Amino acid sequence: MRKQLLLVLLMSTVPLVAACATKVNGYAIREGANLQNAILDGVDLDSANLQGANLSGVYFRRTFFGGANLTGANLADADLTGADLFNADLTDANLADADLTGANLFNADLTDANLADADLTDANLFRADLTDAYWDEWTIDPDGWLK
Repeated sequence: MRKQLLLVLLMSTVPLVAACATKVNGYAIREGANLQNAILDGVDLDSANLQGANLSGVYFRRTFFGGANLTGANLADADLTGADLFNADLTDANLADADLTGANLFNADLTDANLADADLTDANLFRADLTDAYWDEWTIDPDGWLK
């Protein structure tokens, strides 16, 4: 059922584009794509270019984003539980209300990222660049990465 939903969603909202686009299950996802509320659990988005994409409310549990370009992407309310964002570029990304529980953000670039109300429980932010990142008193950070 989930695979059918994903295929229908991708077929209906993401046009095929040039070879430089990221491919998921044979469907191309281009820069600035709108995948709001999609289910992409466990997908391999290694080195994907999702710059400026609307990924709000997307389920990305256990998804691999190693080296992905998520600059300026909207990930508000996204479920990134256990996601691997190793070396990902999240510069100016909106992660407000995102669930990053257990996510690997090792060496990720979070410069100017919005982490307001995000849940960073058990997240790995070792060597992450948090220059000018924004968080508030509702950001959950029990491991003290944001201090």
